[in-house]
Amino acid sequence: MPGAAGTTDQIITNLKENLEIINEEKKKLEEKIEKIFSDERDKLTAIYLKLCEMEKIFELRRYAVCHEDNCFFVGWIEAAREKSFTAKMSKHPEFLVEIEAPDKHSDINVPVKLKNTIFSRPYNFFVEMYGLPSYYDIDITGFVAFTYTLLFGIMFGDMGQGLVLILAGLIAWKKMNMALGKILVPCGISSIVFGFVFGSVFGFEHALDPVYEKLGMGEKPLEVMDSINTVLLIAIGIGVALVITAMLISVITNIKRGRLGQALFSQTGLTGIVVYIGGANLAYGFMAKAPLFSTKISVIMLVVGLLLLFNKEILCEAIDERKLHKPESMTDYILQNLFECIEYILSYFSNTVSFLRVGAFVIVHASMMMVVFTLAGDTSSVKGIIVVILGNILVIALEGLLTGIQGLRLEFYEMFSRFYEGEGKPFIGAKLK
Repeated sequence: MPGAAGTTDQIITNLKENLEIINEEKKKLEEKIEKIFSDERDKLTAIYLKLCEMEKIFELRRYAVCHEDNCFFVGWIEAAREKSFTAKMSKHPEFLVEIEAPDKHSDINVPVKLKNTIFSRPYNFFVEMYGLPSYYDIDITGFVAFTYTLLFGIMFGDMGQGLVLILAGLIAWKKMNMALGKILVPCGISSIVFGFVFGSVFGFEHALDPVYEKLGMGEKPLEVMDSINTVLLIAIGIGVALVITAMLISVITNIKRGRLGQALFSQTGLTGIVVYIGGANLAYGFMAKAPLFSTKISVIMLVVGLLLLFNKEILCEAIDERKLHKPESMTDYILQNLFECIEYILSYFSNTVSFLRVGAFVIVHASMMMVVFTLAGDTSSVKGIIVVILGNILVIALEGLLTGIQGLRLEFYEMFSRFYEGEGKPFIGAKLK
């Protein structure tokens, strides 16, 4: 080794001694630095805060344009802060402030900031995952909060397991700071509500029988395994209601965007709603042998609605763009619109049938717990109790994950796709202090 003398052991000993001397010097320097920070803490904190403020001011330069002796700043403020902002700036007469509302006909993408209730605020996570609404769209967070919580509770209806979900959500939220934890809490509450309807507590299907008797109900509101057809029909009914609601939101959204033609004649507009209701009534009448209203009216709704959808392109352009669409080839026009109408009908059908998964998961949940209790045998024995506990853990982990994913799929593909574009950009405010 360069500069080393003596045997290997002597060299190692000298290096250790030097290292100890260096560590002692390092310790003294650290103590000195700590004393300086302790004595000058207020002064150093003030310097640090000043540097942070200067850095933020420097970043604000990208919003500024300078011309001769004038400097111009252009940016966005929240509408709710307009008065307070104006009041603060009025104290500085050297500044001239002009505030204008955004023009919906301009191409400027106005930033948005979601403001929701305590119940719906956690579901900002799902909305932001898909994409924020644009400034002139409807904030659908409340819609997502209600529908997702409802669907999750139906598919995962169990009072005991719902309570476990609430506890898991609180731990994930409070201890691990996970956004998903906030969503698990209302979903767990919904599971408890529907668990009471199904009479299920950790898979025990008759644990609540005394409660029903006290309430004068005699028995549980719904025996899942004895009412499979009813469960599936209810799921389809929920799907029809939610698809119609999604299309109504599409109508309102298109009106707010100034697209009256789309609101009236598109497949997700009023014409689409007429076609969908007519078709749904015919399908219900075929299955139940008794339609909700006259079959003739349903046929008229379908025929007129499909004719309007067939000429959707002409009608929308005539209203929205104030010009008449002239197809280049009549044959291509007929074939294209014919296949599009067929696609619309198939889309309505597939979207509705997709909600069968809601009923299917109710049945799967009950079936999985039946398997657990079959394997457990005597639930009063130690072996039976262990099997029931392990079975519940497996069902909560597996079915909870699948239910969450399927509920989100229904939101994104069966409802969002009808009215939501998610092209908004977030509002990120600049703060100096």
